[in-house]
Amino acid sequence: PPFGSSEFRFSLPGKIVASHKLVSPDLADTITAHKYVPSELTVVVVEDSRLIRKSIVTKLQTARRNMRLEDDNAEWSFVEHATVESFLPHLDTFAPRSDVLVTVDQNCDSQGGLATGSDLIIAMVRANFKGAIVSVSGDDGVAHEHKELGAHACWSES
Repeated sequence: PPFGSSEFRFSLPGKIVASHKLVSPDLADTITAHKYVPSELTVVVVEDSRLIRKSIVTKLQTARRNMRLEDDNAEWSFVEHATVESFLPHLDTFAPRSDVLVTVDQNCDSQGGLATGSDLIIAMVRANFKGAIVSVSGDDGVAHEHKELGAHACWSES
């Protein structure tokens, strides 16, 4: 199933987030985790497969429920896009915010998308995106490319 059962950790610039088991172990050696979670977080899921989008959202909602937050009324919102092209018009809205996590699939062609996840990461870096970028392609080569382009983390689909 997507996102295996190893430790779930990611960092937002200026804020560090840690949770229960969820993603690939290679992430643990790239980020030092602390027990801090932003009280508000917007998660943008860019993925052509409706099933995988739902899986990502469900896993993160579960992680959110299992975290001990300073603010028990903390809210995480989820926005889904089936293609890079459908997200790009919204990039300027999200770019200056540090409370945003964007998951990026590489190929969204099953929904008619022509732009790749790599294209999106390049656009986000150029827009001086302040949140966290997470590659969810599941391909090691793509994960490496996404990290080189500016992704903060890579989550495995295995």
